[in-house]
Amino acid sequence: MLPVNNRRDFLKTTGRAGLAAGLSITALSALAEKVERDALLKGIEGHPEEIPYEQRVLPYGYTVLEPVIDAMTMEIHYSKHASA
Repeated sequence: MLPVNNRRDFLKTTGRAGLAAGLSITALSALAEKVERDALLKGIEGHPEEIPYEQRVLPYGYTVLEPVIDAMTMEIHYSKHASA
């Protein structure tokens, strides 16, 4: 005879299955990005570790995240750190 599952067991099992599915999708997309990056690197002669990079335009102003991150930190991060 099969064991009787209650609602709590069902929610635990479903949550674990959902978490496993989400993590596997994340892992697969990361693997696909690595394969694409490796293909790009093989296509560049003389510069095996450089990847062509073009910084995207920031879709919002530096002050939008002001309660959490001040505008100067955002500007430094975007214009210096992220562009390097």
